[in-house]
Amino acid sequence: MKNKLLLTLVTFYCSLNLFSLQINMHTYANPQVLLLQNMIVSPLQIQYRWHYMQKNGKIYKRLYNETNQEWVGNWIYVRDV
Repeated sequence: MKNKLLLTLVTFYCSLNLFSLQINMHTYANPQVLLLQNMIVSPLQIQYRWHYMQKNGKIYKRLYNETNQEWVGNWIYVRDV
């Protein structure tokens, strides 16, 4: 009876250690997260904005690429003031 109790306790103790090792193995940080800090993030869509200018009583507009910070096309006449 005493041997069965001792064997049961030892088995129970060993099984607890095995389960705790599996839990601890999953708590470490993932090294792939550190790689993301060095990556350059770029938008999936190019952002455009219209800019307006009034000159000699006429209104013109021109498209500006906000993502690449460059003008797209020429000034376009809109209407008189």
